[in-house]
Amino acid sequence: MFSKFGAATFAAVLVSFAAQPAAAAGSFSINPYGALPDGTAAFADGSFGNSGIILPGTDQSSFAVGFVLPRDYRQNTPVRIRLSWRTPDTNCSIILRPNFVDRTRANHPASTGNASGGLNPADGNNALVASNVANQGQAKTYVLTADQGFARQLRGDAVVVGFFRRPTEPDDTCDDDLIVSGIQVIYSTR
Repeated sequence: MFSKFGAATFAAVLVSFAAQPAAAAGSFSINPYGALPDGTAAFADGSFGNSGIILPGTDQSSFAVGFVLPRDYRQNTPVRIRLSWRTPDTNCSIILRPNFVDRTRANHPASTGNASGGLNPADGNNALVASNVANQGQAKTYVLTADQGFARQLRGDAVVVGFFRRPTEPDDTCDDDLIVSGIQVIYSTR
């Protein structure tokens, strides 16, 4: 049992913890046409599900984008990269893997270790699962954490991330294109 003083102190501590605000989130978009396509990846524009970065179902292709962690980023917290995508195919899967991460910080050595270290699918699976409706919009989130010789992620860190599709993988069962039409970076704020 608590004494009167102990119970009051304990209750005050609980109220203090309960009053803490939830972490706020910030976000920004990356123009998909600002991505760097590689291999057979290309850009397309037009209406009705035809705009964005095209990763074909025939050959390996990839794309990369870069950004700087903003001033209001809460340091050393995970950063989510949300890809908006679609495919003309239905009831199949596309495997989209992290290809690389490159980090730059003033007065810090270059990235080392695993080429895509610190970039992983939020759900632990590289599969993008197409619905039973052609060109239905979908989203896939990847999480970026400190790695590659960077013990922490800090405001002002420059980050370039790449993703690739290899249609010859057994689990990539969609024959048609993957179209990435939006890229959003979501982060915790101070």
